[in-house]
Amino acid sequence: MFTKTSRDIWVNSYPVFFALVLEPAVALVDSFVASKLGLLYLSGVGVGESIYGVLVWGFIFLAYGTTPLVSSLRSKGDFENIIKLISFGRKLVYFFGILTFVVTYFYSENLISLFKPTPEVAEFARSYILPRTFGSIFYLYVLHTAAVLRGLRKATATLTSAVIASSVNIILDFLFVFSFGLGLFGIGLASTLAFFSASIYLHNVLKKEVSSFSPNTKFSNIDIRKNFFSISSAILLRSFFLVGMMTLMKNFASRTSSEAIALNHILLYVWNIFTMLIDSVAVASQTLVAEKISQGLTYWKTELSRSLLKICFVLAVIVFLVLFIFLVDFVEVLSNTNLLNSATEELRFLVAASLFVGFFAFLWDGVLLGLGSSNHFAIITIVGSVVGGALLFYTYINNLGLYGLWFSLCVSLVIRSSMGFYFQKLK
Repeated sequence: MFTKTSRDIWVNSYPVFFALVLEPAVALVDSFVASKLGLLYLSGVGVGESIYGVLVWGFIFLAYGTTPLVSSLRSKGDFENIIKLISFGRKLVYFFGILTFVVTYFYSENLISLFKPTPEVAEFARSYILPRTFGSIFYLYVLHTAAVLRGLRKATATLTSAVIASSVNIILDFLFVFSFGLGLFGIGLASTLAFFSASIYLHNVLKKEVSSFSPNTKFSNIDIRKNFFSISSAILLRSFFLVGMMTLMKNFASRTSSEAIALNHILLYVWNIFTMLIDSVAVASQTLVAEKISQGLTYWKTELSRSLLKICFVLAVIVFLVLFIFLVDFVEVLSNTNLLNSATEELRFLVAASLFVGFFAFLWDGVLLGLGSSNHFAIITIVGSVVGGALLFYTYINNLGLYGLWFSLCVSLVIRSSMGFYFQKLK
């Protein structure tokens, strides 16, 4: 567990964790502050964040498609193409940032209506999402720039940016809500300013790093767009199906009651934060696995494979126990009420179990990308999401409530974990 390989995994993982957890952490703080205002406010944040999260997380390929390319170019000393890749990525950030803003700002009522909330919840969701949409471009900028810095082995900067954004968000949330009385509008505005602060910091770090590049660099004359999209297309496809399933889950939950919206919202954010723990290991594994393969080694026969499996298993067991024992307490603190305790008690095993199998599913995602098996990477998510989506429809039609929705998610992750294990061992 504490071999040199294990230490390399941890060293490469922890900065990634703080970068990935930034968006869910910001949303979690928003939810906590909203809960102090009341359950309807919390439900409004739940619906608003569901819409915003779908829109921006569809562009996660900006991060996952960038890091391995930058890392590969850096190892070759090809700094000229790194600069070209950065420039190309920023154009995508600006385009998708503006697109997200336009869609959210002008069609917010249509998007909110898809979740069938009560009129009160719909109004609160609108108050929250409108100021957040102004920060779309800042969030995508942070996502892309952090990915570049990870590829340049400057991942600790992403940790600092996460601290900056979280601090700004917490301070402004309480200031705007309890001092200025801005309600959910103030909470959304605080999140926007948090990502703006992080984007300024990362911009300055990257600018300094780029200025240090040696003028005597190699130039491979690769097609940046072709290489970027060859990796990103599989990630985009994966994101489409995965986000689609999670959105469907949130949508069905929102059609029941305000209590169900609030509870499912909290459970998913607790779930997301814990998944980021293993996702950070998965992202780090991309580079580490690729290095082993470049040395002519078979991944499954290396110490790296054993170390990753051990780390994943230990983390999965710990997280399962923590959630099974303390999930009710987490929900009570974040919702500022004990009204949801009985429903949480019924769901705690499923939530904990879904994370246990999910840890392996997400780990295999990173390994397969490192192996260059982007097609297998996409297939696994598509199959798991289609089966999970079908179960979601079944549970909704038969009025199985949140228990049925979380059971569907758990089954989907079991399928992904099993297929991922088969494909990565096959390679």
